[in-house]
Amino acid sequence: AQGVVGEDPSYSPVEMLEVMQTPIESHAGFGDALGTGIAKPRNQVHKEGIWHNSVHVWLYKRMDDSLLLQRRSQYKDTNPGLLDVSAAGHITFGETSLDTAVIELEEELGVKTTAERFKKLFTAVSESEGATDKFGHYVCREFQDVYLVEVEELEKDSGEDIQIQVADGEVEEAIWVPSQIVMEMLESKDPGYVGREKSYVEALFKELR
Repeated sequence: AQGVVGEDPSYSPVEMLEVMQTPIESHAGFGDALGTGIAKPRNQVHKEGIWHNSVHVWLYKRMDDSLLLQRRSQYKDTNPGLLDVSAAGHITFGETSLDTAVIELEEELGVKTTAERFKKLFTAVSESEGATDKFGHYVCREFQDVYLVEVEELEKDSGEDIQIQVADGEVEEAIWVPSQIVMEMLESKDPGYVGREKSYVEALFKELR
């Protein structure tokens, strides 16, 4: 599935995100997202490296052991043009993690389902930084709530094959890739993929086996 390349209509520099408490030093790649009740705009969060909360949704076909990857829009404020998790997004201040996961899967890939089909795997602790021509330098410090959604369960519910329809301007394309290849690319830090910590990769693929 491919989308129209253009400005990301979902991006708002003033989207309010809740500031999370700093993770403990011995987090080993995992932790709990504990809110402070303080909200700051997205652009400030990424400029100053403020801890915040996001969701990752992996769409999985167990029958052929493949994961859906999205290619991020060239206009994204972080990691533009790279292959990434099926769907992802920040948790807006006042919203819940699970509700955000449901919304992001539908908005980015056109896949509508119920919250019951989202299996929470873990919460990863992530720090990364980079720069884009449009947005400049950023530091992204996140608690990432990681969910798994199995295609076979969705198709059993609906009685028909799922149809992927990517969000124009937000996702350039969505492709199915054998999970073994995804694991190898992430483990080798392939520059075409958004980087993930070793602890994240190991925990994800342990859940698929």
